[in-house]
Amino acid sequence: MLIINTPPFSRFILVAAFILSACSYLPQGQTNDKKIIEQVNRIFTVLEQPKQDSIQTVNEQAEKLWIRRPGEERGERKDLPISHEQQQTINEALTELGLIKEIYPQAEKYDAVLVLGCRAHGMLNRLDFALKLKEKNISLGQLFILAGERQLGDMDRLSTLKIPNAFETMPRKTEIDIARIFLAMKNSQLKGLNASVTKTPAPQGRSRPDTEDTVRQWLADNKDRKETNLLVISNQPNIPYQDVVVKKILQPLGYSIETVGPAIDHDLSMFDRLNALHMWLKFGPASLSPDSHP
Repeated sequence: MLIINTPPFSRFILVAAFILSACSYLPQGQTNDKKIIEQVNRIFTVLEQPKQDSIQTVNEQAEKLWIRRPGEERGERKDLPISHEQQQTINEALTELGLIKEIYPQAEKYDAVLVLGCRAHGMLNRLDFALKLKEKNISLGQLFILAGERQLGDMDRLSTLKIPNAFETMPRKTEIDIARIFLAMKNSQLKGLNASVTKTPAPQGRSRPDTEDTVRQWLADNKDRKETNLLVISNQPNIPYQDVVVKKILQPLGYSIETVGPAIDHDLSMFDRLNALHMWLKFGPASLSPDSHP
């Protein structure tokens, strides 16, 4: 648990907040089917969809409603035409399920931190979260940004990132390029932390690698590692889903995994929030429920 040199009462409040945030989603292996079904049915009801009575049927209906089309990226789908009151109810349910608030680490020391790649503005947010932990004296060992060979586009919002002129000449065509720029931009804050980019090629027939591809690439690049205590950084609402994906690959090999990250971007569309819920249902609770197939 993180302990910071602060007055006793302030330290109590800070530690309590870290405990609550670290336990704020239902992790793999500790799912509460009843709570999941109850909260997702709140969402179905507000969207005038029939309620479901098992994790499997909840997931099947969620997939019909919130799956992305092949090749479709986050942010590209037109958002749901719903009222402010409906949005509020959905956000309350997502909060109960742990897909909204930030999650902080429970330990003080890790062998390495894996910053999962994503759209440029989200990647920078994740990297800043890692640096925030470093400032709070959490030992991160090494830092890896797991970036993919994905072409940058409008949804990366490069114009909003305020990249200093000193880095204008660096390539910025792919997610890998922008990850290198971010490490260069944050060089002074990264002092004392060995940081690098894990470069994952796009699989044949696909426009980009996914989370599983980048984690497997990192594993291939670091197959001789003996240190196994890893901190993984994503951001909401993707933390629960990506926690499941990373653990599926690395836990059987003896790695200890803890997944944390910043709170949800208030501008994220309702469809993308619900798509993240669907992904977690598909790869997390649904895959663990006795009602569903392995």
